[in-house]
Amino acid sequence: MRVYVARQPIFDARQRVQGYELLFRSGLENVFPNVSGDEASISVLDAAFMSIGIERLTGGKRAFINFTEELLRQSIPIALPKETVVIEILESVQPDETIIRACKDLKARGHTLALDDFKVDADLNPLAMIADIIKVDFLDTPYEKCRQVVTDPRLAHVVFLAEKVETQEMFRDAEEMGYTYFQGYFFSRPEITSAKDISPQQLTHMQLIAEASRADFDIERITDIISRDLALSYRLLRLVNSAAFGLRTKVSSVRHAILLLGQREIKRWISALALMSVADRKPDALVTIPVFRGRFAELLAPAAGLGDKSSELFLVGLFSMLDALLDRNMDDALAYLPLSSDITDALLGKPGPLYDMLQLVKFYENADWDKVSQYATKLGLDESVMPDAYIEAAEWVSDFAVTT
Repeated sequence: MRVYVARQPIFDARQRVQGYELLFRSGLENVFPNVSGDEASISVLDAAFMSIGIERLTGGKRAFINFTEELLRQSIPIALPKETVVIEILESVQPDETIIRACKDLKARGHTLALDDFKVDADLNPLAMIADIIKVDFLDTPYEKCRQVVTDPRLAHVVFLAEKVETQEMFRDAEEMGYTYFQGYFFSRPEITSAKDISPQQLTHMQLIAEASRADFDIERITDIISRDLALSYRLLRLVNSAAFGLRTKVSSVRHAILLLGQREIKRWISALALMSVADRKPDALVTIPVFRGRFAELLAPAAGLGDKSSELFLVGLFSMLDALLDRNMDDALAYLPLSSDITDALLGKPGPLYDMLQLVKFYENADWDKVSQYATKLGLDESVMPDAYIEAAEWVSDFAVTT
């Protein structure tokens, strides 16, 4: 059975990733047509801890995993590692005596419990007195109630997580209210408070990305640009001298490093490294998420008959948050990059196969399986190739983070 797992990052107030919610339940009728929700959850747990491995999915961060009422009754979460797994109790779970006893037992064993989609009502859910983390939906809950629940003296023991935080304003409001963790793409849109100039260093790095994306790849010009930037030179040499390459002799020149990596690989890594430098004082996720999107789209390209467009697809994913990185709208942000019209059109939302692939990748991130199926069909892509590509992309990004 193919197991579809997506992950959504959970951040602290400094917008650093603290964990991932593993999303696997939406759209079960499309992905698991012959099994129940409980069986599907068990299948994903088996994949996460056996066939795939939780480390590969979360890179060592905590995993927030949803549990149904039946799985809690069966005490399934007891076997999970309490250091790395947060047991997320779905809003549909009824807090009867058996469930409350099961949750208290989990707490006594040292497990962390989170309540999903908590409803702020006058009658307090008994599970709230046991939970360590309470998740409040900021799109579905009036702000007055979002603030009220944080100040409830009965919940002084709880850490609050604001979910579906979609804008910087919502993020700031939640932080001011006293929320500790945040979930949603609040950083993925530009925050334009005034016209910000692009620094000379950022322009150099944008130029480097443009050079790396050219069909007529010029090694000497790329070498010259990197050699004039100490930080990029260091990161490139650190990459090729890392354990991942297993070289017997140390590489000490930028040109040698570029030749060793090869044109295809150096294009990817230069673009990603330069983007990291452009993202000065921005959340790490504004680099890791688009790098992941680019690699995921690139890996899916052959299955969609777009193998000859794999490099372009990598760049489409890589630049999918460029507007937020530069705090400009996408039209203005793209003005600094002489990209092909196909890439530009995809980033501006114009119909075409590159745009369709970007949408598929984004919907996969959110575990919107209906939309994933819709775009996979549109691209003529066999959905069975996606789980392995997703995991490979996640591992590639983890390696990127370690070596940079």
